[in-house]
Order: sequence, then structure tokens, then C-alpha cells
Amino acid sequence: MTTSLSHIFVNKFYSITDSLHIFYEMESIMSGQLKTMDGNMAAAYVSYAFTETAAIYPITPSSPMADYTSIWALNKKKNIFGHPVKLIQMQSEAGAAGALHGMLNSGTLAATYTSSQGLLLMIPNMYKIAGELLPAVINVAARTIATHALSIFGDHQDVYACRQTGFAMLASGNVQEIMHLGAVAHLAAIEGRVPFMHFFDGFRTSHEIQKIHVWDYDTLKGYCDMETVRAFKKRSLNPERPVIRGSAQNPDVFFQIRESSNIYYNMLPAIVEKYMNMVNADCNTCYKLFNYYGDESAESVIIAMGSVCDTIEETIDILQELKSNRKQLKYKAFKGDVKEKYKLSDATYNNTENCKEYSKVGLIRVHLYRPFSREHLIKAIPPTVKVINVLDRTKEPGSVSEPLYEDVVTALKGSAYENTKVLGGRYGLSSKNTTPVDIMAVFNNDSKDNYTIGINDDVTHTSLDSSQYRYCMKKDYYRNEENNKKDRGKFKSDNNVLQENTEKSISDNNILKQENIEKSISDNNILKTEKENIKKIYSCKFWGIGADGTVGASKNVIKIIGDNTDMQVQAYFEYDSKKSGGLTISHIRFGSQRIKSAYLIENADFAACNDYSFLRKYDLIHSINKNGTLLVNCALDDETFCRELSVKDRKYIRDNNIKVFAIAASKIAKDTGLGIRIGTIMQAAFFRIIDIMDMESVTRYMKHYVNKTYSSKGEAVVNMNCDAIDMAVNSVREIHISDADLMDNVTSYDTLPDRDITGSINMDEISQHENEDSDNCKNTDYRAGDASEISHEAYMAVDFVKDIQVPISRCKGDELPVSAFLNMADGTLPVGTSAYEKRGISRVVPLWNPDGCIQCNRCSFVCPHGVIRPVVLTDEQRKKAPDDMKMTVMAGEKEKYFAIIISTDDCTGCTLCSDICPGNIKNNVLKMNGIDKAGYQKKCYEYAMENNDNKNMHGHFERGTVKGSQFFSPLLEFSGACAGCGETAYAKLATQLFGERMIIANATGCSSIWAASMPSSAYTVNQDKKGPAWSNSLFEDAAEYGYGIHLASEYNRNVIWEKLMWIRDNSRKNNIGEVKCSVDNIINELGALINSYEKYYNDGGINCVISDKIIAKLEEYKDINNNENVFDICVKNENQMEGIIDEILDGKEFLSKKSCWVFGGDGWAYDIGYGGLDHVASTGADINILIFDTEVYSNTGGQVSKATSMGAAAQFAADGKSRSKKNLAQMLMSYKDVYVAQVSLGADMNQCIKAFNEAEKYNGTSVIIAYAPCINHGIHGGMAKCTEEQKKAVRSGYWNLFRYNPDRIMSGKNAFILDSNEPDLEYTEFLMGENRFAGLAERDKARAELLFEMAKKEAMERYEYYKRLM
Repeated sequence: MTTSLSHIFVNKFYSITDSLHIFYEMESIMSGQLKTMDGNMAAAYVSYAFTETAAIYPITPSSPMADYTSIWALNKKKNIFGHPVKLIQMQSEAGAAGALHGMLNSGTLAATYTSSQGLLLMIPNMYKIAGELLPAVINVAARTIATHALSIFGDHQDVYACRQTGFAMLASGNVQEIMHLGAVAHLAAIEGRVPFMHFFDGFRTSHEIQKIHVWDYDTLKGYCDMETVRAFKKRSLNPERPVIRGSAQNPDVFFQIRESSNIYYNMLPAIVEKYMNMVNADCNTCYKLFNYYGDESAESVIIAMGSVCDTIEETIDILQELKSNRKQLKYKAFKGDVKEKYKLSDATYNNTENCKEYSKVGLIRVHLYRPFSREHLIKAIPPTVKVINVLDRTKEPGSVSEPLYEDVVTALKGSAYENTKVLGGRYGLSSKNTTPVDIMAVFNNDSKDNYTIGINDDVTHTSLDSSQYRYCMKKDYYRNEENNKKDRGKFKSDNNVLQENTEKSISDNNILKQENIEKSISDNNILKTEKENIKKIYSCKFWGIGADGTVGASKNVIKIIGDNTDMQVQAYFEYDSKKSGGLTISHIRFGSQRIKSAYLIENADFAACNDYSFLRKYDLIHSINKNGTLLVNCALDDETFCRELSVKDRKYIRDNNIKVFAIAASKIAKDTGLGIRIGTIMQAAFFRIIDIMDMESVTRYMKHYVNKTYSSKGEAVVNMNCDAIDMAVNSVREIHISDADLMDNVTSYDTLPDRDITGSINMDEISQHENEDSDNCKNTDYRAGDASEISHEAYMAVDFVKDIQVPISRCKGDELPVSAFLNMADGTLPVGTSAYEKRGISRVVPLWNPDGCIQCNRCSFVCPHGVIRPVVLTDEQRKKAPDDMKMTVMAGEKEKYFAIIISTDDCTGCTLCSDICPGNIKNNVLKMNGIDKAGYQKKCYEYAMENNDNKNMHGHFERGTVKGSQFFSPLLEFSGACAGCGETAYAKLATQLFGERMIIANATGCSSIWAASMPSSAYTVNQDKKGPAWSNSLFEDAAEYGYGIHLASEYNRNVIWEKLMWIRDNSRKNNIGEVKCSVDNIINELGALINSYEKYYNDGGINCVISDKIIAKLEEYKDINNNENVFDICVKNENQMEGIIDEILDGKEFLSKKSCWVFGGDGWAYDIGYGGLDHVASTGADINILIFDTEVYSNTGGQVSKATSMGAAAQFAADGKSRSKKNLAQMLMSYKDVYVAQVSLGADMNQCIKAFNEAEKYNGTSVIIAYAPCINHGIHGGMAKCTEEQKKAVRSGYWNLFRYNPDRIMSGKNAFILDSNEPDLEYTEFLMGENRFAGLAERDKARAELLFEMAKKEAMERYEYYKRLM
């Protein structure tokens, strides 16, 4: 599946209320107790023990570590020194590293938590900290570095980039190691005086949940040498014992002093080993600098570090068990069973026979990577080794090999293993799944060097072929049927009350008789109960929709099992890039054995499907194991359910004895008031079916977690969830799959008709272009040297959709070879591909009724996703329109017809259009209806998009008005933003006003993720194939990046302008002959156009039109000259004219003035990017800056920013922010020549559009600060009330509307215009409508009242100040 950015996403992290409970959970932990938690929590817990101060900046996926630390500190949790940690949030990772440096030099043990580019920003200070031998610890959730594209997922690129800073580097491979080795890092840093980087794989380990042993702080205190801590504090900077540190040094001594630090690094391996042995003695572990695992006489050994080591260990275990089981089975019977079971050919089966020879394998797990101890590595290598494969989770382009490989080869020089073959490979970039099948290929490799695993590199052919090991590495391959039968558990129903309720519910609903459901569930259960000592590791996949509660419920599932049984547990969560409404898959494993499977579940024993459409869209059914279980959120009866399945799916279900259960979870959620959040309901159904614990206890545990999670939101929310649990437990039913149409004589599934797994992607539109465009690419020779020469135009959007988007949308992206991406090597993607997605995620969509419609276009104006469009049709177009297309006579145009068209497949159901429609007061002009009633709208939309007269309406309605702007196509459509998003409507409006000449530099954040997350691009083009050119650099540098774009654009434009001036100054009139007269006319017209161009040089709107006319005249002039040689009589310097015109036409795209924009959120503008923003504003450059002010760090989970208002609760300010919001507008107005506006689209649409027009026209820096409600605000009524909330914010005085336009000064007017009226809504009434304020009032009423009153006073004073500016 597509995995890119999120989250970044809100649902990837614990909410504030989740985090508040972390303190109480951790307080109850005793020495040696097992606890279920993820890697980030484990790292934060052990780091907190040794940390006095911390400086942080949020970044995915490390932010939860800082969040836990903040919450514990807020609740006065004490470290081993008896004090809470002092944590501060800085404006950037670079700022955090600087603060960390100061904290250490002032004598406090300090730590930070970071990842990826954030870590790289710390590198300058890391050199200083290491050079000054300060005992810092940086906890790193190792993550991909942005290269050709952004990826937030895990590998080792960032930590490898820091290997020469002087930091020691300690690697943990799983959640338990994080807990144990995190202590080693802190202890060794204190004693060794060398700072440590403790790193582990981002997401794969940072977000993986396991049951682990947790430290007691008294034990850790016993490990810590307090005298060493005291000595460190004595070395701190202090005026009582002053020293100088960080002087400038000359060549005479710098080298020598630098080398003097060697002794500290030489001693460090022994210090680390000492603390590892302490851990081993207390925890019955066996940590070493290099741990060996495998056969004593191994011949093939892998060296690696990180989470892949668990996968390698599991592979070794499988091979050992495979070898053992082969000895116990008769060869003939075994061969027949295996060939029959997996339908293997003789050739494939003979390959699997080779597996028995590879039990002599082993792993060397690297823990201490820096300093790299040659002595300890050699001790770990078995003497029988013949081949060593070194796996690196990074790529260093152009290098001979990767870092760990180079260290190993260097270490073996001069040892007994100097002549041992050492091969190197790459794996797992950006969390690419690495499975035992891939590891088996590595164990088998004895010749190929510099290889890759887990991908198909059919361009440079680096990949190892693992296909031949697919079957021999299946766990079921070596399990006999006897063991499978023993694994079956029995359904328990000893809760009489629950059984009676179930019987009543089933009887009332005519679903199924009680004895039948008991029998089906009993037959379905594969697990034994806890008392029967489960042997099998049971795997589950929960397929959900972003924001439906699947991930949160899955976390509760694994915590309930982990904390209330003896079973081992593991959970990992997979996401696509949508902000909400996208695909999430929760991967859960549990059983009595230690779980080493550090990779995604491919085939599950249990699958839960939260949306019935997934059965058509994905290979969900075929990913279920034999004798497995499928649970579907569905209210269909058996007959309809079966009819919707393909024959192929039904045959697979029958042949593999898969039990299918259904629950009407969406209906239960609606009836109980939960809306779309069905996660808890599916969780309850899961426990009802699987039956690993008695249902009474499970119900109690589920309600316990509900209370913990939602208690801060009020008793009503808690009761809703508890009611949903009770209803869910009583509403599970079995679906009986019909045998009709099944073909028993068919042995190959490939011959059966398949289901449509493309979802709603518009394949018809793709196929109609397929033939006409395919010739551009089909004969391309994909040679590496020619990659840059492949025409971008040859790779049309339809080809991208067919070859890339469709496979990725089907969760088949892993199967795409390298050659599929040659045209995207530099990260370039086509625009407009979101139009092909057709996600169809909303169950309700608007239906337009022309009766009562006043044709105001407000519905289109507020639509966040560009779903609603007003169109004008001629009489001829009306006659050819679909019969059921609704329209009415165009106001003021008797021969034109007006219609509102709606792309129902792209609607997110936010209801903003319905709420804003003035026609709904008396008539149901825009009414939300079920998707089943809107089928006709799709063909109407498609017809009207191809057949409308909107372009001819551009002259009738002013573009800079609410109504007129909407007749221009939105060049931002169908984005991945949340339903009701407060940001996208502003960006969409900008594209409708200026889109054809925009260049957008976008800061990383929500606005970059919803705009361009592979494989979808939401920015598109108009009918002239023009549209915004969009690019994202980093989070922090958007202003500087946009400034560079502006300077380069103006440079290129000036080059063309100089050539035009040459033509104007060197052309002369001629009046000889007809041809010469026509040329003379062209020259005259061209000269006039060039003069106009000069006059309107800085007016982008007019300049763009003039530029097109100039190009047309030059092409006309050149066309005439091709027939008659007239240059010699037209210009004074005839030899130059033809060449200059050719040069102008060759660079014609640079001629017009571009509208350069910088988009970003408040986290960028107010915090990390403020320095850059301020610098660009100070230059006066003609750049437009649009700030989406959500008042929190929306994209990383809702952290506090300088834009957060006083009294608002957010991450790192759970007790309410006590400081005022930064008045960015006022600071920027102090420059006097910067255009500044504050807007709120829902409050005053006319003021908003006026500000956009003024800002873009202003010849200087302009900044628009747009109020953007966010899902993190917890608006009562949800994001459906986004525009209403914008209105309330202005009415209460919370947000002020104004414009500061320096152009007015030139005409003797006041630059400042206050557009807000006097507040007429109580300030606190607005605050209490959002959970970020109301939640604080519920938790701490006295503090809330104090902060709210202070905020109200400031708001009133601010408004009075603005009045005085007028």
C-alpha cells in the first residue's frame, strides 16, 4: 500500500487525553513487571530516568517520546535524581540542539528526541557537544532522508549521516532492547564522557507495540555512579569557578588537541560492556556489543543491526525447525503433501529441497556501532564461516559500498577472517518490508555483491532473486496436520447474562439461532484458550478507514491481550497518505512464543474489514489463511452479500474453510451517536469471535479503556462507547456463502472471473487514451545512461495512472520494478492525478435542487475538495445533456442555463456546502442524501465538465468576486485533506484567481501532504493545460526556497525582456509592397505590445495577457518571413533579428510575470520558518505568502506553537497555554512596506477574496494569515461546522479581519483597514465550543477561568488597538 507521509498524521500518535493516562500507567509499574507499550514509550520511559533537562522539536516519528516526557513532567513524575524533567520546545531542531548544548555546559544531564532531517539539523551542535565531551543522549527514531521525495518512514540514512560527529552510536532492534539498552546509553555517556545516539528503526520499532520488561527506577539509580554525575556538574560553566570553553585555535595545536580525545573512545567499549553485563545479571539477558545467534558451525552469516535482526533470527528458527521436521517425515509422503498443498511444479519443488542445506546459518547483531570494536566483532564470528553478508539499511549513491559493510571489511583485515568472502547488500529503505523469504535469499548468496533485497531492480539488476524460497519459508510448510488440529480452541459461553442477551438480540433481529452462532464460532476458533497454553502465533489484520477509530481500537486490543494474559503480543500500523478517509491496516500478532516477525503480515488468520468496498478493491479475502476468519462491517443479508462477491472469492472462501461473520457496525455507530467511528464496535466483535478470554472480562477491559480514553470528553461520550460495545457483542452473525456458480472442476484460480479491484478509479477514461498515447513510451530503451533523456511529455498522466497509480491504489506498489519509476528519478510527478482516484468514501453527498437556488456559488466557494462546480450551458448543450440532469435559466442570461454539478465519488461528506447554502432556509436547494440516491450525478458531472460555456462567462462576471471566481476551474481538486478541512478552500481559491501563472513553494506539513502524496497530485491544469507549478523543499525553509524561485524566475524573465527591447529599438517602418506592409503592421503592433508590456511589467494579470499576444505576433512575424525574406528591410541589424526571435520563442514560458507563492502552516510561519519568513519580508521581494493558521502543529499531532492562543490545550501544553499568541501580523506590519491581511473565509467571503486580489497585485512582499479550523481543535459538531466556526471566531473578537495595504499610502490614504465589526458574541461562548478550550475547563476549571479571562481581555484590547490604527 502507499506509505508516504502521514503522519505525520494525527491518527498516528496518541492524543493529549491518551498521553495524560501514560503517567498513571507508568506509575504503577514495579520492578520486573511486564507492560504492553510501543518503542517510543519505552525510549521515553528509560530516558526520563536519567534526564534533568530536555530541549525538543516535534518531528515524525519521534514526537511521542517528547510528548510522553512532557506529560510525565507535567504530572511531577520524578527521575532517579528525585526531580521532574524540565522540557522546553524550541523553534527548530537546530534550536533544540543549541539549547541542549547550553544545558549540558551549565551542568544538567540533558537529552533530546529526533529523527531524519531534524537530526541532520543538529549535526553542527553534535560536533561541538562531542568535542567538549558532554554526556548528551539523543534518542533517534531512525528515518528516511528526503531525497527525490519525502518519506517519513524508517531506515538508517539519518544516523549514518552522523557517524563522524563523535557521538557514540548504540542500536536497538526491538521494543525490549530499547528499554534495556536505553539505560546503557545514558549510563555509558555519564561515565565515558562521550555523548550517545541511541537509535532504533522509525515506525517499525518506534511504533510497534510489544509486551516487555520495564525498569524500576530504583534499579537504575543503583546502576548510576553518582560521583561521576557530581564530577560532571563540577565541570559546568559557573562564575564561581570560571573557565573558557570553545576558543578559536590555530594550526599549531588544533590537530593535537583533537587527537587527545582518542582515549575516551578507546575506553568506551569496555564501559558499554560493563553496563550491558549489569543488565544481563538483573534481567537474565545476554547483551553484547555484537551478539551471535545461530548454528555453532554456521557457514553463512549475516551481520546487521536494527529491527531486521529479529526477522533474521526468525528465519534461522524456521530453518532449524524445517530441518528437524524433515527428519521426522517420510520423504515420499512429505513430497506429495507439499506439492499438492502449494501446487508446486517439479522445478520449484526441487528448489525448496535446497532449504534443508541452509540450517548452518547465523546472525551477528550489531549493538555498538560507534566506536566500532574490531576485537568484539571478531570474537562473535563462528570459525566455520565461509561467507559473510552485511546488510545496510541505507544508500550512499556513488560509494563503492555501504557504511556497515566498509566497517566490517576494515575490521577483518589482518584477522583470521581476512580471506573470508564478505558481500554487502541494501534493504528496507523507507520501511520497505523485509521478510524471511528475503533473508533466505541472503543466506543463499555467495557471489553477488552490492545487491538489494525486497525490490525488483530490473534496471541495474542489483536484486537477489528470492522467489524460489517463497514456499519453503512459509511457516505452514513444516507444520503437520496433527499440530494444526491441536491448535483449535473451543468457544466458551459461561457468562449466562451475556448469553441470554445474545439469544434475545439474535431472536429479535432474526439473524441466526443461538446454537448455530455458537457452533460457527466454535468451529472457527483456531486459538486455544490461555489455560490451554497457546502454541501458535496468531496473526490478524484490521482493514480500516482513517479516522474511523481502527488504529486506536487495535491498540486497545493488543493492550488488553498483553496486559491480561500470559501471551506475547505485537502490533504495527500501516497507513496511506490521506489525512483522513484513507486506508489503515493494523497488523496484530499474539501467542505464547516470543514474536520476532519484524515485518508486515501478508496472510492473516483473522481479517476485519471496516468497509465492504475493500473486498472489491483489495486482495483482502485472498490474504486470509486456510481455516481463517473474515469479519465484515456489513448489513447485507446472506444472499446479497454472496451476490456481491466474485465467483473467485467465493470459491477461495469455500476451498479454504474460511468462516465469514458480519456486524452492522456503521448502524450501531450511528444509533449510539459515534458517527463514523466504528473501531470500538469491530474490536468487540473480534473478541466475541476469537474467544481467547471470557467475554465478561473482555467487556470489562474494553469499557475500562473507553473510560480512560474518553473520560476527559465527558460522561456522554463514555456511555456512547460502552453502549456500542454491548450492542456489538450481541450483534455478530455468520454469513453462509452460497455454493452456486462454483466450478469444482477448475483447479486454477487464474481461469476464474476476477472481481473489480480497481475500486472506483475511472478506468474508462484511462483506456480511451491508452492507444493514442502508448506509442510514446512502448519502444523506450531503459538504459541507465538514458534515464535523464526520456521525455517528460512522453509520460502522460494517463500512463502514470495506469502504470503507477492503479497498482499503488491496489496495494500492489511493492511489486513495481525500478524501471517503472525511471521518469520519476528526480521526484517529478504529473499533475491532476487525484481526479482518477474516485475514492467514494462518503456515504452521504449533496443533491442539488434548482428550485430556490439564487446562483450565488457560495457552495462551490467553501467546498474544501473542489467537488462542487457551477456550470453554464448553451441551449444546444442543454439539449444534449443527460435526461436527469437538473438545470435552470441563468440569471441575467435568458439563452444560457445554470447548473450545479457534483462529483459524488470525490465528495468527503463534510456538509459545508449544505450548511452555507442560503437556499436551504426555505427550500432544500442542497440537501445531503445517501450515495445510493445520487447515482445520476456522476454522468451529469462528466458531461458538464466536457460540455459547458464557463469560459465565455469569464467576461460577464468579475474574476475577483465570490460568484465570478467560481466559474474558473479550481486547479486544486480532490485532495487528501480531512473532510471539512479549513486550509484547502483558501488554496483552492488562490488557484481559481491566479492558478495559471502560479509557482508554489510549499512548506512540509498538512498542506504538502494533502496536496501531493504519492500516487496522487491534487494540483491540476485548466483547459489551456496551464496550472500551478508546485514544489516542496523542507519544513523550515519554504520562504527561502520560494525566494530563490522568485529570483530565478525574474532573472529568466529579464533575459527575454532585454531581447524584446532590442527588437523594439532596432525595428523600423517599411512601406514597400503588400508583404512589407503586413510586416510593417506586425512590427507596429509588436512595438505597441512591448510598450504595454513595459507599462504593466509588475501587474501579473495584465502582463500575462500581453505576453501571450507578443508571442502570437512573433510567431506570425516568423511565419511570414519563412515565405518572404523581409528581415533585411525590417531591422537595422538584420543578421541578429532571426536569431533573437528564435531565442524569445524558445524561452517564451519565461516571458510573463509569474505569481510566486509560499504556502505553509503556522508551525512553519510562527516557529521553525519564521526566521526565513522574516528575512524574505525584509527584502521586499514580490512574493505572496499564504499562512494556514490552525494554531497548532496539525500535521504532527497537535503540538503547541507560537500561534496557539492563550488558554488552549495542546501537546506540550496540556494544562493550557499560559502565554499570548504571537502577533505575527503586527510584527510584519512594522516593516511598513509589507502587505498584511487577516482573513476568515466563513466569516466574510468578500473580504477574503479582496485580500487575495490586493496581495497578489501588490508589488512587494504580501502575507495573508488565514484562520483555518482544524480537526485538532475538537470543534463541537465536527469539521462540518468549519465555516460556522470561522464566523464565530470573528463575531466573538477571537479573530480579527483587517488589511494593511501600503499601496494606499501612495494615494494619501490610511494603509490599515479594519474589516471586523464590534464583537456581538460572548468570547467564552466561542471558546467552549471547542475541546481544546472546553477540555481544559473540565480538567482544571479554576485555571481555565483565569486563562480565558486573560485571553478575553487581550482580545478586547487588541481590537481597540486596531481601531486606533484606522
